[in-house]
Amino acid sequence: MDDDLLTDDLLTQDHKRLREYGTALLGAWRAYQEEQPVVPDLGDVLADAAKAVADKEQRELRAQLEQARSIAVGLENEAARLRDLVADFTDPDPCHYDHHGYCQAHFWFQTEPACPHRRARELEGGAS
Repeated sequence: MDDDLLTDDLLTQDHKRLREYGTALLGAWRAYQEEQPVVPDLGDVLADAAKAVADKEQRELRAQLEQARSIAVGLENEAARLRDLVADFTDPDPCHYDHHGYCQAHFWFQTEPACPHRRARELEGGAS
């Protein structure tokens, strides 16, 4: 009987050792996995890449929009200067057309284009 108890004790000790080895291996495996980089999901990688591309495109579009706004401001300023110049050259007297449609007041003897003074006042938003 002692042999049977000894054998049971040995199996129990072996079982305990196997359990300890298993626990140690499991701990080592978990530690290994924590050290290794996690392989990202392909969908996440593609979503991140798409977001990065969209962000870059938005930055580029914002820069282009800012450049367009700057150009528009410059054009508006230039147009204002030209309107002022046209106003300075425009005769304030109204046009007087003869029976041929020529402007006698400004000595414009064409019907097309119309008298420059008339066109200038129209450009300024005034009456012809």
